[in-house]
Amino acid sequence: MSVLSQNSLFLKKIRDTFSKKIEFGFVVCFLFTLSLTAHAADLVVTPASGSYATGQTFTVTIQADPKGDSVNAVEAGLTFDTTKLSVVSVSKAGSAFSLWTTEPVFSNTAGTITFGGGSPTPFTAKSTLMSVTFKALTEGGGVVAFGTASVLAADGRGTDVLKSKVGGNYTVTAGTVTPVPTPDGTPETPKKTPEPTKLTEDNSAALAYGDPPRAPEVGSVTFLDPEVWYSKVDGAFTWDLPFDVNGLRAEITASSTNIPKTDIDPPVEEYVVGKNNLSDGIQYLSVQFKNQVGWGAVMNRKILIDTTAPPLFTINVRAGTTPSSFPLLIFDAQDVTSGIDHYELTIATNEPVTVTPDEAKLGYLL
Repeated sequence: MSVLSQNSLFLKKIRDTFSKKIEFGFVVCFLFTLSLTAHAADLVVTPASGSYATGQTFTVTIQADPKGDSVNAVEAGLTFDTTKLSVVSVSKAGSAFSLWTTEPVFSNTAGTITFGGGSPTPFTAKSTLMSVTFKALTEGGGVVAFGTASVLAADGRGTDVLKSKVGGNYTVTAGTVTPVPTPDGTPETPKKTPEPTKLTEDNSAALAYGDPPRAPEVGSVTFLDPEVWYSKVDGAFTWDLPFDVNGLRAEITASSTNIPKTDIDPPVEEYVVGKNNLSDGIQYLSVQFKNQVGWGAVMNRKILIDTTAPPLFTINVRAGTTPSSFPLLIFDAQDVTSGIDHYELTIATNEPVTVTPDEAKLGYLL
């Protein structure tokens, strides 16, 4: 074998060995990259600890830390010790989510908080999802912990990238709340904690704080304007259920000051109307929400219905006094339900002419 042939074989071995090393290195790098990007997100309660006097309220935030991953949805449930802590309120203010698959809800009887939401725009930095205000009840340690939870990556497959769940542990002590100094050095006067309202949920005593619900905002695609008469009865009214609503009453009534008594369980966001509950005349849809504090304000939404056409009426023709003068038409229709809004007068093949009730009574000159 020539020296040239020996050199060629040697170079080929080097090339093959180098290629295998490159392929092996690519596989190792690829697997290493996967190991860095999978299951990296955390769910945390912030602050994770604190000491609070009995009767004091404090607020914690629920945050998602993607740790560089791109995520866009979270669902989670939390539990808390109902003997030490009570939820005063939950808030979506400042949340990274604009869409909610499960509105934030809590139960001071079961000691649970649940929520689920998403964002059309994925995020990679630590972000606040919601906040919870607790009230310290009795001395001891109150634990807030995550239960079932998931953090979904914005990868087109909804991969769950949740790695760890960090809850909170809070110490409740006896005594009064220590005043917090204001910027000018003057101690801030402690705010008096509102007295709880006693309720019953699942035959168990519960404590609730805050305000009853506001009056519902009721709308309708079919009956858009409450001051307009409609010649149909089939349609629906809708409203949005606030996250804390656990009771609903709704009914059709003839009174504008009605307080509904018909319970709808579970609460819904639509009320269908038709021949069975609407008739000609002025009626109202009464809707009322209830939360853990109690029943809220009532919305009585006006509905104007007139399905009966005006009866036939007489048109009096008053002839002119000269051959060149025009006749005068005098007419006056009656409608007992909604009254007469206007007339449409068509002469021969011309376009209809609108005539007001006052013009018709005085006479319409052709």
